[in-house]
Amino acid sequence: MTRARGLDGVPQLRTERKASSVVQTMQGGAGAGQTIHVDDVAANPRNPQARSVNIADLVPSVSEVGVMVPILLTPVGEWLEAHPDDADAVAGKAWVAQDGHRRLAAARSAGRPDVPYVVRGVDVDEAMIRLHTAKAMRLTPIEEASQYRHLIEVRQMTQQAIAAQTGVSQSHVAKRLKLLALPESIQAAVDYGRIEVGEALKLAAIKDPDLVARAGEQVAQVISAEAPTPPADDEDLDDEDDAPSAAVATRVDLAAVVRRVTTDREVEAGQAAAKARAEELGAEYCENVFARLGDARYSNQIYAATDIRKAAAENNLLVSATRSEPAYYLIRRTRTVPDDKQTLEARNRKAAISARGQALRLAATAKVPAATLTEALVAMALTGLALGSQTTALAYDLAREAGLAPDGLGDWTWRKSLTVAPDAQRAPNAWVIALASFETHTRPEHLAWGPVHRYYLELLHRVAGYLPTEWEQARLDAITDGED
Repeated sequence: MTRARGLDGVPQLRTERKASSVVQTMQGGAGAGQTIHVDDVAANPRNPQARSVNIADLVPSVSEVGVMVPILLTPVGEWLEAHPDDADAVAGKAWVAQDGHRRLAAARSAGRPDVPYVVRGVDVDEAMIRLHTAKAMRLTPIEEASQYRHLIEVRQMTQQAIAAQTGVSQSHVAKRLKLLALPESIQAAVDYGRIEVGEALKLAAIKDPDLVARAGEQVAQVISAEAPTPPADDEDLDDEDDAPSAAVATRVDLAAVVRRVTTDREVEAGQAAAKARAEELGAEYCENVFARLGDARYSNQIYAATDIRKAAAENNLLVSATRSEPAYYLIRRTRTVPDDKQTLEARNRKAAISARGQALRLAATAKVPAATLTEALVAMALTGLALGSQTTALAYDLAREAGLAPDGLGDWTWRKSLTVAPDAQRAPNAWVIALASFETHTRPEHLAWGPVHRYYLELLHRVAGYLPTEWEQARLDAITDGED
């Protein structure tokens, strides 16, 4: 038993056997030892594009000692019998090169007009020849896959037969073929080393054509922003990953693209569901509840089916997509007539919330030191403040005002998107979430104030210059330290 290497350099254990017919064909035959002028040779029209571009490594040696390995040639007449559509491409030439295009190009560049050649007919498929010389030709993963597909479709070969002939595993052939089902933009990114083969294969395994197509569109936008970089010449690629060197080009995080596409589709689905529900109820669809209701959205949100139907019948219903499912709000709330003391307390409380709201928006856009953020998050954690629906809704509103989140995303989807937020936005988002948590903890009507409320008002004063209202100061003065 001997250990050999496949096309991608992965060691494979197999028994000794005679060289395949293709290898034997390339090692000798009629015409060996003869030379021919390079201008008499046409390039194989069916050769992958750009195979003769990267020849810088060959030119010095060819310039010094000439071409040592014979070029594999086919008489042009015999070639045209098999490929009549190539007449224009090979016109004026006596021979067609089946193999050795880089050597021919290097000879021309080095000023070596004559090269050794071996004559062979077209009975050996050029795709098989390329696969046997894949390393020397620098076949990219997609070009390699295209050769496999050619052998399957034209030569009716099985994956097992291709593997046996080319010295790779059948699973390697299968994986390469899967790449051809991906959008062209992703195939291009794989070839230019911007997406790893392993990551592309994960996307190919997703049975969701719409998601895959959208991922391809987003990748196309990314790769069109920069000029393509030639693929790497990696000598030892792993069969599972087959990724060119990380230094070749800026990587495209395909997993992040898929998550972004998934989020976008959830937003679209939520908006579509809310619009359909609004039409069904004869209600008004609202894209931005904050702009429409302001702080009243907390008290105006309704949940019971009877309340929703009643509000719709009274033309008093908003339907919004701020959640994965539609959310419902009263456009206006019917007020009861309270006694004078309750009225004054409610007015003072509402005025305080409004006053804090201005400072809160200012604080959300402030660039606070890391120490202040850490202090706020520690206080938030130690006091056990919860991230309920009101907190996340307010945090999303603040994030939008601070330019950290887009309109129409909804607080639930926004919170999910934070797991893949850029590093530069993680701390600012954590800051607005902490502010929202303190604010919603301060709003309940019957909750006695404690040290956490004092901390919050002091924080607003430090960051936004906020001064408590008389009503707030009275509640602060009534705080007993140690109680919350």
